[in-house]
Amino acid sequence: MKGFGRLIKCSLVLTFAVIVIYVGLLIVPNVLFAHQVAYKQFSVYSDRPIDANISIVLNDVADRLSYSELYSESTQLNIYLCHDNWRFTLLTRNPNAGGQVNFLLSSNIFIRDCDIASNKLIPPSGWMFEMDSRPLSYFIAHESVHAFQRKFDPLMIITTPVHVIEGYADYIAKRPAFDFREYAELLLQNDPSMNPKNGLYKRYHLYNAILIDSLGMTFQEIVSNPPELETTLDYCRN
Repeated sequence: MKGFGRLIKCSLVLTFAVIVIYVGLLIVPNVLFAHQVAYKQFSVYSDRPIDANISIVLNDVADRLSYSELYSESTQLNIYLCHDNWRFTLLTRNPNAGGQVNFLLSSNIFIRDCDIASNKLIPPSGWMFEMDSRPLSYFIAHESVHAFQRKFDPLMIITTPVHVIEGYADYIAKRPAFDFREYAELLLQNDPSMNPKNGLYKRYHLYNAILIDSLGMTFQEIVSNPPELETTLDYCRN
């Protein structure tokens, strides 16, 4: 029995050590990325050499983020480009995502395989949700908004509805190409793209656009007392 107890104890210690190491990697993953470029407020890490066109992509990201009240040029953003799918899966636990911020642990931004020169994300097979309107800079901007949201409130992922969190990130990241009338018409037509289960945040995006552009609310006001989703969308139905 003593030998069995020792085995259980060793297993628990090993499991705890693995968890600590894994959490440490999520918070400080730099050891997994051999290449680094600093540009403006962005620190970009990659498992492959970083194309010089990254500055063009990041300029576009900054332009998109400038629409957000949470944005500040002094806020440092750490972006990790995971060209190898195993690395992205390890750090996000979501192999089908375009990008992710592990909200409760850090504001690190993880982006899946991409083509910097073409400003394109490379989705997994069968994952082709409106890629033309969502370049790489969109995905980086979207996850950057999540990083800002985390800095604003680390518990927001728990306390705030998903249509506020994801909708606002989409609202900012897609700001240059957003057409209110188009989205309102898609809502009225019950278009599949307005169903978040189909991989897009258009419904949530429209919700935030109504509150901010039409009703004059700030993001902080929305977070403090989030209006109901469908009631807000009635603005377009009536």
